[in-house]
Amino acid sequence: MGSALITELTSRECNRYLVEGGDIAVLPVGSVEVLGPHLPVGGRYYLAEAFATRLMRDLLVREEGETLVLAGSCPRRWLAPGQAIGVRKLPTHFGAVSYRLEAKGKKVTGTFRFDFHTAPGAIRLRLRQAEGALPKRVLVNGKLVAAEGEWIGLPVTARTLDVTY
Repeated sequence: MGSALITELTSRECNRYLVEGGDIAVLPVGSVEVLGPHLPVGGRYYLAEAFATRLMRDLLVREEGETLVLAGSCPRRWLAPGQAIGVRKLPTHFGAVSYRLEAKGKKVTGTFRFDFHTAPGAIRLRLRQAEGALPKRVLVNGKLVAAEGEWIGLPVTARTLDVTY
């Protein structure tokens, strides 16, 4: 499936997701009604869709004060072997964020691009493996970095990530 938005999935993709036991479903629900002659009838639906979009964004990138959190609330299945997640040029309080994480066997690799106008105080990445495994070896830009459980602190200069489980 290329999208996480139900409105962009085919009926076959929706059915496969339900049969395979998807971890999360976000279905924006809003009424279609006349709100006056000057407003569109989908006004309340647009609010629900905006909320669902914000919820999906917060799963992948969110700001907590001066800390930028990446993949902080992603379901474990999203990083099961053969899966990949990421964002491109996502606006944050600090500037644009792009990253891609890909799980292959007992490894997760990642690439990052940060176009910050203001550097965050910290960048924290959460890697939640399907089996609940914790990282054994973490390399950021080719240098060994310690993980704190599922969490990895990234420098603003992070470009590559290699994690072995």
